[in-house]
Amino acid sequence: MNSSSRPLHGYNYVFVLLFLFLLTKVFHEQLVSKEPVVSNLKTKAADLMENKEQVAGLKDVKRQLRTLEKRWTSLKEISDDRRRSLENLVDDLKDFREGHDNLAAWLAQKEKMMTVLGPVATEPSMVNNQLQQVKVCIYFMRKITRLGFCHLALKQMTPSCPKTCDTQST
Repeated sequence: MNSSSRPLHGYNYVFVLLFLFLLTKVFHEQLVSKEPVVSNLKTKAADLMENKEQVAGLKDVKRQLRTLEKRWTSLKEISDDRRRSLENLVDDLKDFREGHDNLAAWLAQKEKMMTVLGPVATEPSMVNNQLQQVKVCIYFMRKITRLGFCHLALKQMTPSCPKTCDTQST
């Protein structure tokens, strides 16, 4: 399977969407920068048509000017919609990846817990032993979680001294 036919995995989606978003953003900015050129063209066409009702081809110029205005407006709307859509997709995909990473970490913790506890026992004495192990694991997990939250809270309260906070928590 060559690299062009392989499906995208993991963070590749984020990078592809970010790339598409940046390309679309650059295109939209260039499109908006052409607004004066189109406006100038419309002004010149209006000046040409002014007080020249009898000139041959005037109807064609008016029709072409209306077509230009419609297409220009449509192109700007489509470009802006595409830019906003890709921006929302990038945000949604980042949120999804964050949730995925959190779930993967949680599953890894549960897998470690299962390797420590082993399969669920059927004998009452083994079940009691496993319950005690789970209680110990929960106790330590809560302690670790509290310490982690305290460390984060200290960092947020004192953002100007992260080195001090790091050394105090260790």
